Amino acid sequence: MQAWQWIDLELPAQQPARLYDRALQALIDSHVLKLIRSGDVAAATAMQRISLGFVAAQSDLQPRVFWQFCAAYFEAISAGLCPVDVKGKRALSGILLQYRVLAGGERSVSESLLRDVLSLLAQVDANSVPDGSALAAVRQAYGLAAAKLEDQVREIGGLRIGVSDFNAYLNASDEWSRRLFMELSEWALELHLPLPSATVGWAHSLATGSADIGLHALSELAGLLEQALRHVQSHVPVRPEHVMVLLAAADEIRRLLHQFAAGFLKQPETGLLKTLRDIVQFEFSASADGADAAIRP
Repeated sequence: MQAWQWIDLELPAQQPARLYDRALQALIDSHVLKLIRSGDVAAATAMQRISLGFVAAQSDLQPRVFWQFCAAYFEAISAGLCPVDVKGKRALSGILLQYRVLAGGERSVSESLLRDVLSLLAQVDANSVPDGSALAAVRQAYGLAAAKLEDQVREIGGLRIGVSDFNAYLNASDEWSRRLFMELSEWALELHLPLPSATVGWAHSLATGSADIGLHALSELAGLLEQALRHVQSHVPVRPEHVMVLLAAADEIRRLLHQFAAGFLKQPETGLLKTLRDIVQFEFSASADGADAAIRP
């Protein structure tokens, strides 16, 4: 995968500089929620103006580039050139989270998020891109010729997937799996605490995201892990042997993703799938008197 380029653009449209503040955060939350729910055009137009205001206020490169991308993306949505589908909703959620990070004082921006947005912008019909727009400026700067990414296809183990979808999935799933394994590892050191709901969410994202592109075996593994996590979530303390299985499943997901990125379509270990199903069906009420059988990876 090519190294990311931070290209500071001269956008044709400008707005007065805007600074981050709490009142504006509530407005952004409202606009993005409307976009996720219904693709509201007025909300997209408002977010384009807000993004341009943030561009004018930023002196650091990464936040400036991020808001330039946002201006182009919201412009594309407001013009009806970029539908808010499953991938679009993920990108919008990522933009909202990135805003909160920047508003908190951080200056770094997620490259994977910008790649996701760029992938969405690459799918816009080149003939529909208005001249002199932020969308046109971003597409030109990053070399997005007409259908450049759409026409390229990766074939892995009989699965055909567009290059843009392939890259977007790898970027997103790498972050989901990393967070999943990291948070499970941290939780394993404090089993007296309940499992965070966000950790379950990473497994859910992996299950749905993998299914979207046709990785059904990996989706099944992630889905079973999600079910197992939800099952143990309300039982504290959790059995250590269960935690070992959950960590093994998260690690197996990472292994399968690395294989897929390298061009190989591998299957998860059948024994691990069975053990996860055992956890999902585990009766915790029996564990108090030792009547349950130990589950091991």
